[in-house]
Amino acid sequence: SVSLAVFFLTAHRMGGLGEYFAAIPVELRNPVLSRDAEYDGLWIIGFILLSLIARNNLTTASRYLSAKDSKHARWSAIVPILGYAIMPIVWFTVPMVARSIVPDLEAQYSILDIPGEASYIAVAIEVLPKGLLGLLVAGMIASTMSSMDAALNRNAGYFVKSVYARWKRGRSVGEGELLRMGRIMTVAFAVLVVAFSVLIVEGGRLSLFDMYQQLNGRLTVPLAVPVFLGMFVKRTPDWGAWVSLVFGLLVSLVIFDGLDTETGRLLLSQLFSSEWVDYIVSHPVTCSYLINIPLTSAVFLGSGFFYVGRTGSRREEVDGLFMDLKRSVDFEKEVGSDNTVFQARTIGKLAVIYGVFVGLFLAVPNAVEGRIAIGGVSLLILGVGIGLLAYARIRSAKSGI
Repeated sequence: SVSLAVFFLTAHRMGGLGEYFAAIPVELRNPVLSRDAEYDGLWIIGFILLSLIARNNLTTASRYLSAKDSKHARWSAIVPILGYAIMPIVWFTVPMVARSIVPDLEAQYSILDIPGEASYIAVAIEVLPKGLLGLLVAGMIASTMSSMDAALNRNAGYFVKSVYARWKRGRSVGEGELLRMGRIMTVAFAVLVVAFSVLIVEGGRLSLFDMYQQLNGRLTVPLAVPVFLGMFVKRTPDWGAWVSLVFGLLVSLVIFDGLDTETGRLLLSQLFSSEWVDYIVSHPVTCSYLINIPLTSAVFLGSGFFYVGRTGSRREEVDGLFMDLKRSVDFEKEVGSDNTVFQARTIGKLAVIYGVFVGLFLAVPNAVEGRIAIGGVSLLILGVGIGLLAYARIRSAKSGI
């Protein structure tokens, strides 16, 4: 809601939506840039390919696993699709017109290695009325913390169940011990994240977006491929995932650190023209997406030729996993007690409280457009809350709760 307020207030400041979109620099309007650009059309193709495998596996698709049943799982995919079809216009175009709102952006934020990374918040500071800027910052922190909190707990759980518990196999490992180790690993991973963040900040003028792409190319590709394909391919040996992971890491190492050398260029020149050699060594992220994903997938699938079958409890475990993946959830039989009404009522009440709280900002002196923005944010949140409460009331009347 605050993102929408930033978008419309920026457009109002510039004289309307026509002037707003006209102010986007020409070099930023083409979504498929030339090969001279670092992130060009081939990168877009590669990033879409990466997103398909990285966002649709058992480690990252928690929104599907925590849904009530298959119908709700489909809705949990459809709703973000609709949001991602609309909201990028709201999020991405504001920084594109930042210099029209904050002409001295570089001077104001010269303390940053890359002042352009402050574009969005710089515009928000200029256009948001008193009250909403704090709400925007609180929303950013809350969104980041919720994602980080879930990631730390999830990864600690992976380590405890898949590494620590297996290492202690044959010994008595109680739930209390696993819980304590989970807490220790959560703190340890948090320390690693903070340390890595400091290294990024101190490491030079590499932007956050570039760092994100570097991590995707180096680590996400080899990690995501076996986890994604493992949901569909059953007849592969257990070591197939580890082999493909190690292979993918080695390919990433070659692409990022080996090709842009005298030996690397010499080998590439035997296969490609000089133009393509220059492109490959200057676009390692794109090459990792378009080359490493197929190669790592081929290694994982190729390990199936060495599959000799599973026995005992391991076979039952794998068979059970694939049966669960194919079986639709029967909520009434498997869970029974439906707390949808409780959830809708609770979240609805919270949304109404938040909406009223934001509405109190109308008492703060602001320009007319600022008051309209505050009222719009308040009404949007209130609308969500009232809708959820109405839904809970209807469900209660039908079920007699």
